[in-house]
Amino acid sequence: MDEQFEAWKKKPTPESTGVLLDAAEPVINSALTSYAGGNQLFRGHARKLALGAFQTYDPSKGTKLRTHLMTQLQPLRRLHTEHSQSVKIPERVSMDLYRVQQENQRLFNDMNE
Repeated sequence: MDEQFEAWKKKPTPESTGVLLDAAEPVINSALTSYAGGNQLFRGHARKLALGAFQTYDPSKGTKLRTHLMTQLQPLRRLHTEHSQSVKIPERVSMDLYRVQQENQRLFNDMNE
């Protein structure tokens, strides 16, 4: 993917963009699995986020392209959460509920040991 990025950076044409996105597919798939529960409906959004990540990537900062891309794909988590709720719940409330459920599971596991 690094070679495709360099080629795209030198000449950002639709063709080089397509080649770069194709090279990024394994990372996009990994992000969809990690952040969106494997939901392929968010693939288009993930590719759009990837394009933004390529534009903001600065190799001189010492971060690998894959790491930068995965970080920039994290909004998929929020998108997945919003679409999986049948009723709109504020994000803060959703995060609190998640923490309560995690603690509940931890207490349940401690009681059964």
